[in-house]
Amino acid sequence: ELQGRYATKTLVKKTRYPLGYANMSTLMFFKPEVAAVGANEKSLQKKGIAYKAAYYSNQLVSRAIAMRNTNGFVKIIISADGKEKILGMRAAGPQASAFIVSIAHLIDLGDSLNEVMRVVHPHPSVTEAVQECLRILKNKSIFKPKAFPDLIKVWEWKPAK
Repeated sequence: ELQGRYATKTLVKKTRYPLGYANMSTLMFFKPEVAAVGANEKSLQKKGIAYKAAYYSNQLVSRAIAMRNTNGFVKIIISADGKEKILGMRAAGPQASAFIVSIAHLIDLGDSLNEVMRVVHPHPSVTEAVQECLRILKNKSIFKPKAFPDLIKVWEWKPAK
């Protein structure tokens, strides 16, 4: 839809309006919904970019529990270069297609994890999975991977020297 609007503006005004495709979301309306944006681990490893990733299961998300739909997860990848920028996100579960756009926007902004963590997520909402996943990456979540080893995971990858 947005491409059509930009094409019309270009035709009418004879001015180019470039669209940014760098962090365009991918959505798959399966059951559960699947959404992705930004880099994945394989592409980062291929480029030799160090990263830290966290996985957070929807089984710990209040809204998903209330909806009786805990099938899914959020996985966020950040840079491990000290800048802690969001590089990518994968999500599956209820409303994944709705909140992936906000992460695409945050990737475009290039804010650090500290700035992104100041975003207030309503409670209860499925986006709290994003908030908790970010907290896991900063070791600030009240939920710990050791307490929920199948539901919360955090790992880091660095290229060999």
